[in-house]
Amino acid sequence: MRAASSVLACAALLLTQGAGFADNRTLTDQNGRNLSVPEKVDRIASLVIPGASMVLTLDRGSDRLVGIHPTVRDDIKHGLLADLFPAIRDVPANMAGDGFAPNTEALLNARPDLVLQWGDKGENIIRPIETMGLTVLTLKYGQTDYVATWLRLIGQASGRAERAEALASWIERERDALRAQFAALPENERPRVLYLYRYHGGLQVAGAGTNMDFDIQLAGGVNVAAKTRGNAAVSREQIIAWNPDVILLSNFDAQLTPDDLRKDPILSATRAVRDNRLYKLPRGVFLWDPPSQETPLAWRWLAGMLHPRLYPLNGFRAQLRDTYTELYGQPASEADIDRILHVALNASSSGYAALQGAAQ
Repeated sequence: MRAASSVLACAALLLTQGAGFADNRTLTDQNGRNLSVPEKVDRIASLVIPGASMVLTLDRGSDRLVGIHPTVRDDIKHGLLADLFPAIRDVPANMAGDGFAPNTEALLNARPDLVLQWGDKGENIIRPIETMGLTVLTLKYGQTDYVATWLRLIGQASGRAERAEALASWIERERDALRAQFAALPENERPRVLYLYRYHGGLQVAGAGTNMDFDIQLAGGVNVAAKTRGNAAVSREQIIAWNPDVILLSNFDAQLTPDDLRKDPILSATRAVRDNRLYKLPRGVFLWDPPSQETPLAWRWLAGMLHPRLYPLNGFRAQLRDTYTELYGQPASEADIDRILHVALNASSSGYAALQGAAQ
């Protein structure tokens, strides 16, 4: 009872402090919600998983992050996030629970000037934050190129509009260039691709309406699971019936490797396994499966895997290094690039020799 009273008292204090909006700016977010944003934003909490690395990208540092989603700890453990920005380890990662439900007590303790939250998953994950008097910028999920809008909105709300616009425009140019590259490609020249979202604990694939469906089409492929929706459970027999040319392996199943499919008594019969076109998706500061500021790199990599002759990846390592310098203010080392591209896991997959460094 005392804890609940304390939360209510803190909320009342926040509401009182936020009552004067003379120095605030108005902004319409991705879900059409009008909000008043403080003129100076010094403290940002992101309940949106990719939001943390986007703030970090806009700032080239983590100083303004005061709260992140628990899942970001996975990027700290498996990706390069903490290697490049060690202070991220000290940012509280308890801002949300299941279904992005806000942890109101943690948010009150964090005292953010701005909270990033999904706006297309129901009012019940937004209203408790607003009730505390906190400013909530909502984003929507659905397709990969939403990331440009996310960056623009976060940049406008946080005082980094110019840098956000430059990054968002770069993402849109890369998207448009790939669309033009493969626009006239006949259907029979587009590889049939499966994105294996989960292998351990039950097979799941990415169907229509997923960001990977968008990415596969953009990179000149055909998603064999397009008649399913979302991340759908399937059988091995269904995958055999689809018989994909290429299988992409998810980072969401961290233990999944190309060898799992090579050793699978059923899936090893697919064309993708026979032709050795199995690829673990790269993972950098953020994993390359969902949308993020690294999405243009993911698109280029995927186009190169699907169309090695039309879209060769010679020089991609240098592009990746230069892009990291632009995004994060520091280059990726050769060892970092090997790690990002899963060179050790993908080394024997078809076409991956083009992505191996001089030391390999």
